[in-house]
Amino acid sequence: MIKSASYTLAVNVDDKNYKFQRALGCKILNLHYRADWLEIDNILAREKNLFDISLYMLSDSQANGMLKQWINGNRSNVMFMKLYAEDTFSDAETFKDIVSKAWEPSEKDEGPEGSGETEKLACIRRKCDGQMAKVKIISNRLSFYFFG
Repeated sequence: MIKSASYTLAVNVDDKNYKFQRALGCKILNLHYRADWLEIDNILAREKNLFDISLYMLSDSQANGMLKQWINGNRSNVMFMKLYAEDTFSDAETFKDIVSKAWEPSEKDEGPEGSGETEKLACIRRKCDGQMAKVKIISNRLSFYFFG
């Protein structure tokens, strides 16, 4: 088995029923192309050392599930989460059954000027310890930033 602290994978699995369920044991996981071959329903609990995760081609319900894992799970090392939609994220579906509050960005939160894209900004709170995270959705990209 290959051991690494960081994985960047571009995998396409033809079998729609296949789900890889073992822990990778990495700190950084970047899955390009599709993540449907990887069981992500409990990935934050399974990957104890995970610090930064990027997943592509997700549905609204999968993005919702990733946020709920962080909210409802035990203490997690995840500081950054980048989720990319198949098309665009729906705020209503992505935040379904998630309590969030408005996030007023500071100057250090500001991105490049002139993108012209509408963004949804929210803060979510982890239940086990009350830690907060910032969530930003711009079209097909959801960015999650943990702050303590």
